[in-house]
Amino acid sequence: RKHIKCYASNADECLGKAMALYQDGRRGLALRELEGADLENASVEQQCRIYYNMCCCYTSQGDLESAQIALRSAIGLGMDYETARLDPTLIKMEVSPQVRIQLKKFAETTKKNVALGSTAPKYKATRVSNDPTRPGYKPSSLNPLDDVEGVGIDTSIPAVLARVVAVVIIAILLFAALFFGGLEVFQ
Repeated sequence: RKHIKCYASNADECLGKAMALYQDGRRGLALRELEGADLENASVEQQCRIYYNMCCCYTSQGDLESAQIALRSAIGLGMDYETARLDPTLIKMEVSPQVRIQLKKFAETTKKNVALGSTAPKYKATRVSNDPTRPGYKPSSLNPLDDVEGVGIDTSIPAVLARVVAVVIIAILLFAALFFGGLEVFQ
């Protein structure tokens, strides 16, 4: 497989690269490409296409909530779900019939809400870039507590062991109380 560089410089390049990655079976990279698109400099039509393709990528990964958020953004910009679903220049949505029906109903409801003037929040990519050459790069840490600020949890081995011992003692005492309480009740 050839490597396709992510984060294109314009929306058309982004759409083309994402489509190639998706068709190559690298859907996670296709999604990263779409999330890295420069939406501020994209036309409304390009934004619709990007959001719809993001919806397809999310559904292929089983993330229906994120798919609906992206679909809501596309419909809010004027995209028609049924037209997009049949457009051969967009990513083909590969989902079960149940999910397809659910998304169709969601799209119809969203379209009605947009027609009534309700404004839906636009999708915002919140992922932090793993590419050190991109803005937003944040080195990742293997310790999940590094991302938590102000928690004050001591992660040293003695502190962890003390918490584990405390939980085990509480569990034993609770078991004994419930066991003997049950014996008294059922006699």
